[in-house]
Formats: sequence, C-alpha cells, structure tokens
Amino acid sequence: PPRCIYTNGGSKEAKMTPDGRFVAFVSDNWNLQNLVFDPMASGAFDVHLRDRCVSNGVAVGGCVPANVKISTGVGGAYCASPMVGFSSSPAVSDDGRYVAFGSNCTNLVAGDANGKPDVFVRDTCRSHGVVVHGCVVGTERVSDVVGAPDAGGTVDQGTVDMSADGRWVVFTAQIGFAMREQVLVRDRLLGTTEVASLTTQGAESFGNFARNPQISADGRFVLFSSETNMAPGNSGGINSLFMRDRLLRTTERVSVGTDGTLSDGFVFFGRMSRDGRFVAFQTDSTTLLGPGGDTNAVNDIFVRDRLVNVTKRVSVAYD
Repeated sequence: PPRCIYTNGGSKEAKMTPDGRFVAFVSDNWNLQNLVFDPMASGAFDVHLRDRCVSNGVAVGGCVPANVKISTGVGGAYCASPMVGFSSSPAVSDDGRYVAFGSNCTNLVAGDANGKPDVFVRDTCRSHGVVVHGCVVGTERVSDVVGAPDAGGTVDQGTVDMSADGRWVVFTAQIGFAMREQVLVRDRLLGTTEVASLTTQGAESFGNFARNPQISADGRFVLFSSETNMAPGNSGGINSLFMRDRLLRTTERVSVGTDGTLSDGFVFFGRMSRDGRFVAFQTDSTTLLGPGGDTNAVNDIFVRDRLVNVTKRVSVAYD
C-alpha cells in the first residue's frame, strides 16, 4: 500500500478487536482513504478504522483491506472546530461495528452547540464486515445529554472505553457545582447515564478527579483511578485503583497487597482482563509484597487476582 502522508503528527492511539481484524486509531494522515489530496482537508487528527481482513490469523474470504474515517461530520464533512480539530481515544466493539471516541469537532452531529469536547459513537452499520440490513450509518453523541449527570459538564476526551457489544460507553467529565472529574457510563440501549465513581454507599468521589476508566467486556465492571477513599482504608491522598461492580453496586480498592495492605505509591493507570478478574497496574509502592518484599526502589508491574485476592509482582526476571 502507499505510504502515509502526514500533516503534522502521524498515527497513534491504536485499539484492536479481540480477533485482531479491526484496528481503530488516530491520525492526521490525509491519504488513508484517498490518494489524491483534497485541499478542503482540515489537517485535523481524525479517528480511522482499519479492516485488516484477517480474523484470528485466518484470512477472511472475499474481504479487501480498507480504511474508513470515523470522525466524520454530518454529510461526510471534514471536522469543524474553532481550534485545531482533534479526535482521540478510540474504542471499538468486538464486531467492528461501533467506534467510540472523544472529539472537539463541532459538526459530527446536528445541533452540537455546547462549544466543548464531547464523546461520540459511530455506527458503521457493518458487523464483522457484513452490512447490517436496514441500518443507517451515523454518529451519536453520548456525553452532555440533557438530563444526564454530566449535562453542562466538560468531557476529558482522552479517556473513552466501550463494552464488547458497543452498548456501554465509559468516559470522564467534570460535573456538578465543584466541577470534579467523575467517571460516567452511558447505556446506549436505554438512553441513560450513570456515575460509576461511587463508593459502595453511593457517595461520589469528592477528590479532584476520578479518571482513566476501563469497562469490562460485558459492561459490568468499571476500573478507574482516584485519590479519594472510595473504599475502606486511608490512602493519605495517594491515588489508588478502584473497581466498581455495576451489578452489585459495590466498589473495591484493587491496588492492594495480598493481605490487603494499601499501596504507598501512586497508581494512576491500570488494565483489567475482559471479565474483570485480573487487574494489572504500575506503581513504585514498597508495601504490596509485605515487609522487605519490594526493595528495588523503582516502578514495578503488579497483577491483582480479584477472585482469590492475591497480588503478585510480574516485572521479575525469568528465573
């Protein structure tokens, strides 16, 4: 294929479906879909979806690899923005049909007049590459919806994730009188939005922020970071990782040792397995392995097994 031609920054932020077929990513490359330069191109960072035509290592018969631009304005227009257009943080459903992303483009949906970044979902109307009968390709805004907890808030467009079927979208936004950053989940089927950064008792995070969310494949669990004590134990304002169970409406701290000892180091990011059982995270904490167990004085990678309540350091030598 021809090489990419970039306006400024290249391609980044790739997300892939479990079978490896579809890849969503961000790029300011203008020739991913067209080989002839369009002078109307805005130079924005757009979200694209690549169909590799390979699923679980097996070529898909009759499929031709291709790219589709996802962050497209109404009627196929280029991104319009009062500043440099920037779409980011793509997440793709398992079948490649839906792509969620954040964007400051103001013309992705009709009537977008809030003047702020938002979170959107693009329906490509193709499931596993097959056209969905009766479907109309379009974009839906899932943030700042009238009546939702984040209405009037300000979205962090760099933190977006989606459940496997595309029903639930998780993102962060500054909401409420104090404009504290909270984690929210949008249910696209029911048209509802809920705050996920809650304690088991139902209290919202009262710190400066709750952010960097991830949602499990089935939409049940939400992982996020916060400096607030969202679960028992006093972290002294040090950021911890928490897991919200949306079914049981409980929240637990997961950046802890096997014996429940709290981390004495900051934990800003984590990744969980698709079912929410395992959580991997980075920290320079010295307390998670017990007294004298971690003395290297550097960041390590740990994995927490929530089923058996065991935390192990995995950034160790092969022996």
